[in-house]
Amino acid sequence: MGTNNGGGRPPRSVEAWWCKVARTANADECWLWTGAQRGARVRYGSYGTTTAHRWGYARLVGPVEPGQLVCHTCDNGLCCNPAHWFLGTHRDNNEDMAAKGRSPSGAAHHASKLTQAQADTIRADFASGEIGVVALARLHLVSHQVISRIVRGESYLAKQC
Repeated sequence: MGTNNGGGRPPRSVEAWWCKVARTANADECWLWTGAQRGARVRYGSYGTTTAHRWGYARLVGPVEPGQLVCHTCDNGLCCNPAHWFLGTHRDNNEDMAAKGRSPSGAAHHASKLTQAQADTIRADFASGEIGVVALARLHLVSHQVISRIVRGESYLAKQC
């Protein structure tokens, strides 16, 4: 049939799903999805496609609520080892990435327009109450969303002592 980028038929059972996972005897290792490799996606009934680990989580661990992600402690998107999965939001996943140093953000990001020193100044100026988000955005030639993320501590994280 050739390469199947759409994920193919949905697995008819958990056993059929496991046939596409390269398990090892070591439960600490990643068990990689060997099925369609386009983002490790599988067909999900009449609902379209989902990731192999999300499909597996829903059947092996428990329900995945709307808005939740199946994240990986191993940071390997093809990993289907249930011991490596945890549920979280996009924010949880991003914070996990940042805590592990895998996600350049703030001044380290390639598209950054501000330095860490500017972000620290923005945070201090905003905290003083003398200047608002929109004025800071105009002053630094960035969007008010960028300033909002800085003052909320979501970007250009403040240095920890």
